[in-house]
Amino acid sequence: MKSINFWRHFLLKYGKRAVFVPWDLVRHAVFHNLRTGHHHILLACMPKSGSTYLSAILGNLPKFERIALIPGYSRREQELDTALLLLNNRINYVAQHHVRYSDVTGMWLRDFGIRPVVLIRNIFDIVISLKDHVRKESHEASMAYIRPEMAQWDDARLEEFIVRMVVPWYFNFYMSWMDCPDKEVVTYEELTTSPATVLMRISKRFDLGFTEAQIASAVQYSNQNTGLTRLNKGVSGRGRDLSERARTEICAMASYYEGVDFSVIGIPSGQEHQVLGAL
Repeated sequence: MKSINFWRHFLLKYGKRAVFVPWDLVRHAVFHNLRTGHHHILLACMPKSGSTYLSAILGNLPKFERIALIPGYSRREQELDTALLLLNNRINYVAQHHVRYSDVTGMWLRDFGIRPVVLIRNIFDIVISLKDHVRKESHEASMAYIRPEMAQWDDARLEEFIVRMVVPWYFNFYMSWMDCPDKEVVTYEELTTSPATVLMRISKRFDLGFTEAQIASAVQYSNQNTGLTRLNKGVSGRGRDLSERARTEICAMASYYEGVDFSVIGIPSGQEHQVLGAL
């Protein structure tokens, strides 16, 4: 029954859009082009970076939809799905996914005309937010295998697990997207303090054509419907509660990437190299 309901939902949602898929495939084979003139935004985001809030605002803009470009979540890596890229190719959309950059992802961005917005946050704040998420929302994640009983661990042990087992994924995410040549980087801190400014910057960067009034309306609607945005505490600086040992371990990870500036995710420039020298 579950399988039947899935396919019924799939056909109802994508039936009309599927009509254009064969034509788009022919165009790609002949012209190596899948672009349709529609606006496609990929919100590539760190978990616990305010991504649901940003995607909600974008999805509330005129003629824009919030969609998924993956068939499922939970513990699955959120790699983009070719079938869903084709099925959604002729609408304006924003898709919010915890996906790292790769050659294949870069190919999809070029072929489908997808513009990437990369959302990041202070890594120390993220550890505290992840701890709350595991305890209050879900232990299932794609970044590491978290068992249900871990939600009952004391703060120190759970934070240590997150730092050692989950945080490496964040470095992978950050470093991979630095290789993407055409992206707009947004921080959690600027999103939560000036969402309208962030949206106007995205609109201008990718020629979306939204007015200040349209953006203000979308921001207002999203702020009034906080249950849909899942913006937790919406504050920065929570990482101050993280132990010095945990902070040192994170800086030690950063120290392996000599010459890389991690200050945008909260690691002061130069501090990571001091840590490496002390190890």
